[in-house]
Amino acid sequence: MKNWRFVLAILAFAVVALSSNAATAERFRRPFEANINFNYGFDNNSGGGCTDFNCGSRCYDGHSGTDFPLSVGTVVLAPADGVVTATHNGCSDYGYLGNTCGGRCGNYVQIEYSDGNRTIYCHLQNGSLLVSTGDRVTCGQAVGRSASSGNSTGPHLHFGWRRSGVNSDSHSGSCTTSPGAWVDQRAYDQAPPADCECDASSETCN
Repeated sequence: MKNWRFVLAILAFAVVALSSNAATAERFRRPFEANINFNYGFDNNSGGGCTDFNCGSRCYDGHSGTDFPLSVGTVVLAPADGVVTATHNGCSDYGYLGNTCGGRCGNYVQIEYSDGNRTIYCHLQNGSLLVSTGDRVTCGQAVGRSASSGNSTGPHLHFGWRRSGVNSDSHSGSCTTSPGAWVDQRAYDQAPPADCECDASSETCN
């Protein structure tokens, strides 16, 4: 009987821990104002070829994030409250395929959130960064402007999400194991929402 009680206690603790982790997982708004959907998604196919979260082909082989076709100079926003953990500046606004400036990311900003996960924004405009390592940012705060720096063949924003230290798809769907990261993932042909996650402890959520 004592053994069963012990097992039940362990299971109860595990359920509470999992619920707590789920409750504290950060959810993101889209990192810009314009209602623009992605053009190249995360590659969920570990073999050759590419499969996006919806089992489509809007991606390319080995792609580790989600690309949004933003024009040069578009303001890039923090998708949730967090802390800037790394930045890079000094790359030309226009890179090229294979360009290694900024570790191929070009000019970038990386942010860590309360759940320990991180996002990175690649190919930003030279001299446009508005934050530095160690800065605290709030959801919707401007962190820089988009361009095409680093390993890039045209203006866009690369949005990368590292969950538990592993590159993950920011979308959920039939062809990914990722839980997704957006506040409200919309239809395949629609952009993520521009609303920040609601904090039920201090706001009225609807």
